[in-house]
Amino acid sequence: MRAQGQIEEQFRSPEALGEPLSPETSWAFNVGLTATPWDGATLRFDVYQNEVSNLIDTEAVARKTNGQSVYTYVNRNEVFTRGVEARLTLRPTTRLDVQLGYDYLEAKDRQVLEQLEEGTIYRREDGRDIRVTVDDYAGLPGRATHSGTAQLRYAVESLGLTASVQGTLRGRAGYADLDGNGIIDADREYLERRMLWDAALSKTLRDNYTLRVGTENLLDYTNPTRVPSLPGRTWFVEAQARF
Repeated sequence: MRAQGQIEEQFRSPEALGEPLSPETSWAFNVGLTATPWDGATLRFDVYQNEVSNLIDTEAVARKTNGQSVYTYVNRNEVFTRGVEARLTLRPTTRLDVQLGYDYLEAKDRQVLEQLEEGTIYRREDGRDIRVTVDDYAGLPGRATHSGTAQLRYAVESLGLTASVQGTLRGRAGYADLDGNGIIDADREYLERRMLWDAALSKTLRDNYTLRVGTENLLDYTNPTRVPSLPGRTWFVEAQARF
């Protein structure tokens, strides 16, 4: 692509990507608690830790002249992911279900953390070399530290109607190493936080047939360069039959 003039900016050279991919191995544990604090409410709480060797991950390594990113697969030596997941389900009436969720995630490379603690990673700012600290390190690309969901579902069984609205909040996450120091640590290397809303309405006919219409990404959020998987607002019509 570079020889054909398709590359506008290259973040990493092929030589910097390392050896051919090695197989990934991991171990993990999860502790969960489910409780019913009051009638019509269910709370689910999970804490987890994963330790991964040779994590096979994707990384943006260049940007094309049409604005699209070029991705490749890389190994990350010793990675850990840990976090907390909380889910609250409410049913204030027989027709209304409300679900609220929150996720906290840390996903980082232990080798990078060691280098940061030793003070061996720098970035260039205003003509000066600035030492990068552990707090500057965003972790693995594409992983938001904070995210959440909210869903409302209203059903009128006598009419066979169901309406639902879901919002997904995704916090700021790393995008790519743009300054060439091997990690994501500067503001311009992040994906901005975003809120996505989906809505749908379904109608059941004769018990076995369902018609469904709706929209995804209702507010029409787009970022063609850094989030090409989101094409913008999408409408859909669906028909289902059960035999």
